Amino acid sequence: MSNDAGETSIHHRLSVERIAEAAKVIDPVFLNSPQYRAESLESHLGCRVVVKVETINPIRSFKGRGAEYLVSTLEGRPHLVCATAGNFGQGMAYAARTRGLTLTIFTSADANPLKIGRMRALGADVRPVGPDAHSRSTGATRSPTASPCERRLRRQ
Repeated sequence: MSNDAGETSIHHRLSVERIAEAAKVIDPVFLNSPQYRAESLESHLGCRVVVKVETINPIRSFKGRGAEYLVSTLEGRPHLVCATAGNFGQGMAYAARTRGLTLTIFTSADANPLKIGRMRALGADVRPVGPDAHSRSTGATRSPTASPCERRLRRQ
């Protein structure tokens, strides 16, 4: 997007207001991950380094926050469909289970069996569909439960 002077403005999706909004709807188990200074790295990199521990939440990944926020924004009780190799699927399965929603996850056939097991344990219908990311995306967009938006994405 450009203004009259030809300068480009960037629409920022990240803002203090949006972060505050998300913090209200994300399950507290995904909030307030501990952070620590990595002093041993600081001397090598010449700057302050802070690491965030994301392994103490139910799915052991930061992707739970994004899935929680996404599912919280949905209207009604849709059947959810996604394509993933693991961590996002676990986050979606957690969020769907928490809200009583159904979820079908398409994975590649060689996805991590532990992650597949965890997605199933969280209540998702997991369908291994092929050898790669393209296969799982195709499976998700061709699913009879895929939304019209997901089907349009497939045609593009």
